[in-house]
Amino acid sequence: MNNLLVVFTIAMLSVVPSTARQQSSGSEQEDIYRKIPEDQQEPLKQALNKLVEAEKAGDWKSVYDSIDKRSGETEDKFITKMKGLHLLREFRPSKVTFMPPDGSWNIQGCASFEGDRTGRGQIASVHARWENSQWLLSPVAIDLFGSEKKMNPRECPIP
Repeated sequence: MNNLLVVFTIAMLSVVPSTARQQSSGSEQEDIYRKIPEDQQEPLKQALNKLVEAEKAGDWKSVYDSIDKRSGETEDKFITKMKGLHLLREFRPSKVTFMPPDGSWNIQGCASFEGDRTGRGQIASVHARWENSQWLLSPVAIDLFGSEKKMNPRECPIP
């Protein structure tokens, strides 16, 4: 009887950590927005989803309507520039970081774009700033890593 109890306990201990890891990784995806003020979390998720859907569709006017226009770029120039780029296939946010200098947030994740034959994603991000009770975003952009001599994108898994 003691041997059966020991075997059962060992079996349960080997399952619990695996289950706990699975639950925490799933909840981590949901919790990436937890540092953002609670009343701004859902509007950010909605704004990001709207931006991603517009980029997938090549609806550059909708993207322009969502972006932070502090750069002064006109709608026509923005649309012309964006038409020359590959359409977004997918963006999966994984990390949100506060950027103190300007009070904005960086949403980092994995993105894939049309024309990429490897089927792999690349680490990319969206810059988000809360102003006048709305989120102003940047288009999804590939992050480059390295030194000033050579900058390269990094791959990430997109199933």
